Amino acid sequence: MAEPHAHDEFEVNLVTSGRGTYLVAGERTVLRPRSLIWLFPEQEHILQDFTRDFTMWILVLSSEFTEQMVPRIPILAERDPGSVLVRTLPSKCVRLLDEIAQELSTGFQPLDCHELGLAWWLASAWNAYEHGDSEDAGSLHSAVARAMALLREDPSKNLKALARETRISPSQLSRLFKRQAGISITDFRNSLRLDAFVDRCDGAPDSAMFAIAKDAGFGSYAQFSRVFRRQMGCSPETYYRMARQGKQVPSPTT
Repeated sequence: MAEPHAHDEFEVNLVTSGRGTYLVAGERTVLRPRSLIWLFPEQEHILQDFTRDFTMWILVLSSEFTEQMVPRIPILAERDPGSVLVRTLPSKCVRLLDEIAQELSTGFQPLDCHELGLAWWLASAWNAYEHGDSEDAGSLHSAVARAMALLREDPSKNLKALARETRISPSQLSRLFKRQAGISITDFRNSLRLDAFVDRCDGAPDSAMFAIAKDAGFGSYAQFSRVFRRQMGCSPETYYRMARQGKQVPSPTT
């Protein structure tokens, strides 16, 4: 199994789709669409698992470039801030950062223009990070923010119940949620349930998985297994058996 690693370069990751799990300095961090995470040189980290549709931009900064950006982003002078810096950005910011990253990745720009583009991207990402956490509902429609909060409290709530409590129609809520959150209500609900399952199943025997899955909110083991296979790329039994044996866990296929 791959081990956590650290490197001298500063790294920034922006998730554009799917779901993944980072282990950073021993802390498990779930990444979803629009997650921005800052990885400092002395923070050991490893991407433990990810869904089949997981994609993200990885920006690795040389020490020289990092030093140039410190006057604009002072925290870049840190080797380890003592915590994991991760936040969900507003959709509008992510769309712009994604477009610029795609343009920069073509390599068609002159070197000086490329460096200016990277500097703009990094400064814009930090500005969005400082001011744009979707958890504060500032960048989300009130109905979407309310639906997320309701699901975190009770993942079993169905679309009709959510629509009733957010005071918009089910079809409108479904479309709005998908557009702003980058994930359907069903997938968001299942991600919450999977998070709960993973938190509770560490070290548990295979025979206890059904009870843990049910306790996490899944209606049946067949439903849980189907969701797990779709997001993790293998059965839960295979995944955790290999993990406990210290073997390389199967990676999701694309």
